Amino acid sequence: LSCIVSTSNISLDVLHPNDLLYILFAIRNISFDSTYKQNSICPTCKQAHIETIDITSLPISFLDKKKVDEMRDVKLPMSGDTITINILTEGQLLKLEEDIQREIRVNKITNLEQAKLYGLQMRHEALISKLNGKTFDSLTEKREYINSMLLKDYNKITSVSNKIKNSFGLDRSFDVKCPHCGNPYESEAVMVPEFFRPSDED
Repeated sequence: LSCIVSTSNISLDVLHPNDLLYILFAIRNISFDSTYKQNSICPTCKQAHIETIDITSLPISFLDKKKVDEMRDVKLPMSGDTITINILTEGQLLKLEEDIQREIRVNKITNLEQAKLYGLQMRHEALISKLNGKTFDSLTEKREYINSMLLKDYNKITSVSNKIKNSFGLDRSFDVKCPHCGNPYESEAVMVPEFFRPSDED
């Protein structure tokens, strides 16, 4: 993203992934044009067709910090505890993935399923910030709490985290009518090769 010239000292690591996604779509719009094509498969008739995406028609929701801060405190349905969840930046997410891979190597975890579970545990630890308004005294304490958590409680945390993520940023979903069977369905604008390297075809 070297094309960003203002603010020149901006660190992309401190941005939320939703911000970076918006920047990529904005750069595509400015660098080429507002439309691009992608393949889509109708979930009803399973027939493929071409969709034309107009970036300028995709709605944008801005962050409501007060609302999000309120959503971060999650009352768990089973334990009754209140968990404060983290909103991780792009840089924090990248570092987390690096830490996961390093820990897997250090602990010599070669089984694929075990590696997945280990990574899932570390992501859980990064997602949870406080318990009943207080930070955990140690990683061990946090890990023990998470390991004892009931599935319904963790599903609640995951659900709220996803709601926060979806509450702001570029809404890439749009309605489509299948040209083959005529049934409507919801599609999503994705970054296909045409997005980065537009063809010369109309």
